[in-house]
Amino acid sequence: MVDWNGDSLPDLIVGECEGFIRVFLNRGTPGSPRLEAEGCVLLGGDTLDAGNHARPWVDDWDEDGRFDLLIGCQEGCVWVALNQGTPVAPQFAAMTRLTLASGQELLLASESAPVVTDLDGDGDQDLVCGRSDGRIYFCRNTGSSADPRLDDPLPLPMGAGFVDTDMFSRPTALDWDGDGDTDLLSGSHDGRVRLFRQVAVTPPAPALTLAPPAWPVVPAGGGTLVYGFGAANPNPAAVEFDAWTEIRPYAAPTSWRGPLWLREGLALGPGDSLARTVEQPVPGELPAGCYSLYCYLGDFAAHQIYGMELFGFTKLGAEAGGTGGECEGEASVATAPGAEAVPALEARPNPFNPVTTASYELRAASHVSLRVYDTSGREVKTLVDGWREAGHYEVTFDGSGLASGVYFSRLETAAGSATVKLLLLR
Repeated sequence: MVDWNGDSLPDLIVGECEGFIRVFLNRGTPGSPRLEAEGCVLLGGDTLDAGNHARPWVDDWDEDGRFDLLIGCQEGCVWVALNQGTPVAPQFAAMTRLTLASGQELLLASESAPVVTDLDGDGDQDLVCGRSDGRIYFCRNTGSSADPRLDDPLPLPMGAGFVDTDMFSRPTALDWDGDGDTDLLSGSHDGRVRLFRQVAVTPPAPALTLAPPAWPVVPAGGGTLVYGFGAANPNPAAVEFDAWTEIRPYAAPTSWRGPLWLREGLALGPGDSLARTVEQPVPGELPAGCYSLYCYLGDFAAHQIYGMELFGFTKLGAEAGGTGGECEGEASVATAPGAEAVPALEARPNPFNPVTTASYELRAASHVSLRVYDTSGREVKTLVDGWREAGHYEVTFDGSGLASGVYFSRLETAAGSATVKLLLLR
């Protein structure tokens, strides 16, 4: 939303799948907007084309009193188009790729979605950017608003993990709760809008682990989904939380069904964990198609999510006459024998100074990510990032050069994830 033509009415700027940016001018009144399609933004006389999936953000990037365009796209870069016209008659002559202070171009895998805002409250405009994996990334401005110098992007932390919308995060910035801090609202591929509030101290929260089956296929007559569901508390204090699940059909991404099961008032002490085997009935009446099953930890009544994981399954056909069946049968949730579904991660010695050994075991070949983060969620070391065959592995973490304190080691595999708190003592 921006006053594109200087008539004091907010207009709408929309990115299109083909990469164009379309302007809808407000021909109404302050209390009764009426939008009319004005056409596409031009670049040097031709239609501006940012590549597929254009995601525009309007901001006076060069602080010259004229609004400019920052545009995300499928490629993952961020285009900058500076306004060479006037504040009420914008003209754009060229686009350049946004460059970081390191001299490298900003590239966020794919589906970049930029937002310019002072997220850290230091008076200078920073860059916040969504991307295809659902996380939201922060490029801190260590320069000034007039001469920005952007740090390399880091995923925004949230509790024991990161801000995550599952896929295709599309954030916007505002002070939602009026406390003077910048909060984020973000859209996602699932049709939901999620609120991420900025707080001085993030309350302790559990980490979710999920051990999904290989993509299961449920026959037309129905069946049962069996998967591992776990939680771990990497915090020095006890945590309380709820756990629940729901499903969403691919063909109707806003048609949520659930909770399929709900467990309220769960608690874990410091360093404790739990693992459950869930058997979820799928009725024959459930329509044919592909579905996602979402698993959550959070505060169910407050609609607050601490962690989310999901897996997909296919339903073949439906029983005769079945058009709208739900997964209404009560799921069987039992303690997993030996917590075998959840990948095991240990670190010894712990506390350590300055070297410890992280060990983990894979029951099946998988891509493995093992990284160490500080309490702010900043990655300080990548220990493993690659394919590993089934087996037992050990890797050394050397904390030389790091300050004493608490760190977290996070293991992510196809079978799930696990987090261990590390204490570095000098």
